[in-house]
Amino acid sequence: MKTYRPVVLLCILSILFSCGTDKEEGSIFDSASNNPDGGNSSVDNSAPPTPTTPPTPSTPNVSPTPIASPTSTPEPTTTDVPQPKAVLENVAQNRNTTTISNWLVEAKLIDTPTNYPLGNVSVELKIDGNAFITKNSPPYNWRRSDNNSLGKLREGEHTVELNTLVNGKVTHSATMTLDIKPYTANQHPFLIHRGGEAFYQNMRAKIDKNPWKFMANAAVKRWDNLPPDDIASNFNRFRDFASLYSYNMIAYMMEDKPSNRSKYVNKVGELIEFWDSHALKEIGFTGHAAEVDSATALFNTILALDLMYNDFSRSRRQELERTVEQVVERYRYMRRARNAQKQDIADYQRISTSGIIVLWALYKGDTQLFEKFYYGGKDTFTLSVRDRKNVEVSTIENFTSNIRGYRNHVFGDFIFDDGSWSQSSGYYFARMLGNRMAKSHTIDVLSATGIDNHYRSGIMYKSIEWSATCARTPFSSPTLFGDTLLYTGRTEDQNTFFNKIHQYGSQSLTDMMAWHTSGWPSSFGADNYVRFILDDEYTGNKEIPKSKLYPRSGACLWLKDNSINGLQGVLLSYAEKGGHDHDNTNSISLVGFGEHLLVNSGVEYKNHKRNGEITSGYPGNTPDFKSWAHSSLQNVVLIGDNEVHKKRFGEGLTHGLTGGHIEYGRTSAGDALGNGKHFRSLLLAHPHEDKTGGYFVIVDEISPDKKNDTVNILLQPNSQQKSVVAAKNKEHYVATIDALLQQDKHGDKAPADSSLVANIYYGTSPQTVEIETSFKGGTGKIVKTAALKSAYKADENGWVRSLIAVVPENANKPAPTVTRLDTALGKGIKVNHGAGIIDNILISDGESKFHIQDETLTYKALVASVRKEHNEIISYFVEIGDQLLNESLQNSSYGFTSSKNISVSMNQNTGVIEVIEDNTNLCLYQNAIRAIQLNNVELTATSKGDGYVCSEVHTGKYNIAAVF
Repeated sequence: MKTYRPVVLLCILSILFSCGTDKEEGSIFDSASNNPDGGNSSVDNSAPPTPTTPPTPSTPNVSPTPIASPTSTPEPTTTDVPQPKAVLENVAQNRNTTTISNWLVEAKLIDTPTNYPLGNVSVELKIDGNAFITKNSPPYNWRRSDNNSLGKLREGEHTVELNTLVNGKVTHSATMTLDIKPYTANQHPFLIHRGGEAFYQNMRAKIDKNPWKFMANAAVKRWDNLPPDDIASNFNRFRDFASLYSYNMIAYMMEDKPSNRSKYVNKVGELIEFWDSHALKEIGFTGHAAEVDSATALFNTILALDLMYNDFSRSRRQELERTVEQVVERYRYMRRARNAQKQDIADYQRISTSGIIVLWALYKGDTQLFEKFYYGGKDTFTLSVRDRKNVEVSTIENFTSNIRGYRNHVFGDFIFDDGSWSQSSGYYFARMLGNRMAKSHTIDVLSATGIDNHYRSGIMYKSIEWSATCARTPFSSPTLFGDTLLYTGRTEDQNTFFNKIHQYGSQSLTDMMAWHTSGWPSSFGADNYVRFILDDEYTGNKEIPKSKLYPRSGACLWLKDNSINGLQGVLLSYAEKGGHDHDNTNSISLVGFGEHLLVNSGVEYKNHKRNGEITSGYPGNTPDFKSWAHSSLQNVVLIGDNEVHKKRFGEGLTHGLTGGHIEYGRTSAGDALGNGKHFRSLLLAHPHEDKTGGYFVIVDEISPDKKNDTVNILLQPNSQQKSVVAAKNKEHYVATIDALLQQDKHGDKAPADSSLVANIYYGTSPQTVEIETSFKGGTGKIVKTAALKSAYKADENGWVRSLIAVVPENANKPAPTVTRLDTALGKGIKVNHGAGIIDNILISDGESKFHIQDETLTYKALVASVRKEHNEIISYFVEIGDQLLNESLQNSSYGFTSSKNISVSMNQNTGVIEVIEDNTNLCLYQNAIRAIQLNNVELTATSKGDGYVCSEVHTGKYNIAAVF
């Protein structure tokens, strides 16, 4: 066996700092030009405006193209911003080669606004007081080997110091200790734990509680089960095969007398021989189950060899290792060489293949093989080209395959830099939280061996947060985007990630994960052994996730209510190509009252045949022969004769706000539609105390390339075909939620709520609304459902602007009264909650001044909303605008004006704001106001008077408050 020596790898990850916002093409306003003088930070005492008359805001230049974000850098006009601070998240020895000493330093920059105005920020790293490197600009991703003088660290403790510098001066320091220890790969067991009787005793102490009691009982009962004899013809049985290893490993640890463990050791030996006796090592690995599920079985095979390494005689162990080696070689060389006409696909080694070879390389101490399949590289070998029947048809000498590498697959291809998962919500479960061992639990091996602790990585935290916020509903089944089954029960019983977050992560993220995972026993799964060791008990809080915006994928909005019946809306638009996706850019998922309300197609992996012929491949098709990925099955927009989107990704999130009484996200489809532009906003209106319910608003802006093309907006209720009816034609439709219902909500097996409906209100009048046939797929069945298709024509400026509200109700929570506003006062909806509480939500009609009038209020915005209680304004919201103001001169004004476009959500005196352009002069109007506060910092006034105050604000998102 080879010996690992300490390695020196410097990799400073996730130091996030942005110094500007790129200009975005397409929104309904062009922003006013930036002030070249950078604004005036002093109070302007000359000619103040009349107290009852607000300063006149600068009027935006009108354009039918949507809102631009600036590219300019702000002038250093104010110190009302927090100081940047670089903090160390982790330092660790990184053991991945026998020839280099590596370490890992992870850090991030915090408390820095999107656009920092006070100077140049740099980060300096020191080891034992010696300067290692200084970086003046992002990205902060570095890798060092021992050819650097500081790379050759001796064994023992070293001081790592990280300094934050502004304009060359240190403003903050952070230190941690790095302990370099010798490490050898042949000290088995080591892949998941170090072994020893004390360790096994600690494991046995867990079985007083579930899920460990459950897993231990299953292991004791099932360890001696026979392996599935039909596995060579039924590859799905590989999971049962993998589970047998898991049962034996747990039973081995539970046995307190070492002399009694021989039966488990012998059983594992028989299971490894099974690979040979049933010719499993000769399988061509030509299908998903054969490739992925067999990798799960092989993963557990290697873990079992590691656990029981010292229990086998040397000759017996070597015999078993030869069998495993042959199977691993099959993965390495044969997996993709199945068709002589498709030799190029051998160049793409997937995550399951890379994970298995990484694990085997670690077991053997094969440094070169590990680095090749973990970091990526080239693999040269003699390629045996085989047909689909696994018959060799030719060989290619010195075939070179480009290996992408496990690390690059997971943290390059699958996870975007903001944590967004690119492979559809369902495949986060399959690849990261499920029991496809070679995919999901290779990370655990890397962590346990100290090679690469991804659980301490900022990108991993973001990814787990994305999964909890965007990929799961309040009742913990997946949101439906891409190749995701519509589950009728809760899917999440894998909590290894939760346990790691509990150990390493923030309390808020731990509580969020606990919401989805706690209280659930393990299944009889292949990963029980890994989970038995890694999981521990969590007794903290269970908090429902909070709303979150992701630049690379969209908006995930949650009602502020710790209930599985709460509302959640997800607006998805990937900013780059992913995988397992559908033709559903700018699509939405809405859930509430414990059920899916508006839902995309889902998937059922079945191909229906037309005249005996399969009409589509993966992921199967509907009974009317459409692929499950077809746009007509999704909550999307289509233009003209196009039936599907031309691309499966757009431009991601462009704007959004969370934390206010109305939260929203806005995404751009880019050129995904193929024949026009599409911008979509999703708004979640939160309840007012206990007096109102929550609801959703969908705002669409569409500009077809051909002005006369019809624009179609498709909505997909979770309703059977005859369960959607028109309460008022082209205005109000009632969708009874009765298609695929949740049968298991956090353990509560409650009957379906037959009174649950989704009310769909069209605030802007479509030309037609048709109820069409659609389908939903998941959990073994396909349901014929209804779809609403509303048709529109572009206005004289070439735009369609639509506002649609979705209001859920049931017998216990009746819906408010909603009516359309389509008068000279504005277009949109009026929501009468009763008890004197009324919401008006209005959308711009594209007129040249973009004015929307509502009684004595004037808005200049894409979308504006005011909530009144007994005719008094208690909150307001503006999406991309520069004015919401009470024009009555008899009373004190209330609202805001701004010199450039902003988005704001204000409830009484506090709220949240997105400053879209730099050097924006913001004025708040309210009786007795004296100052504006951003992020608890009181701003210097540029002008003030009786009932108003103005200050200069810079690009970014802030908490805002009026100070009296």
